[in-house]
Amino acid sequence: YNTYTTVQVVTSPLLDPTLPTGQPNPIYVAAWKSLSELRSHHTRFQPWFPYPRKAVAELLPPKGNRTFWDFRGMLAQLN
Repeated sequence: YNTYTTVQVVTSPLLDPTLPTGQPNPIYVAAWKSLSELRSHHTRFQPWFPYPRKAVAELLPPKGNRTFWDFRGMLAQLN
């Protein structure tokens, strides 16, 4: 039998390069470095609903021919 390491990364503002205040996040580099060092064979990135702007790009429904897509909250962790 083979065993493979897996990890699920649940999105959090703590994984963004900057804090909501705009200041650099002091644990950003260490957090992603630690995840990288796990050398997981299967990694799943899971946007989660406690942080709706990180999980859903369109929080408002479309109106007529207008949509309300906004990826700014999720792009920082998808680099």
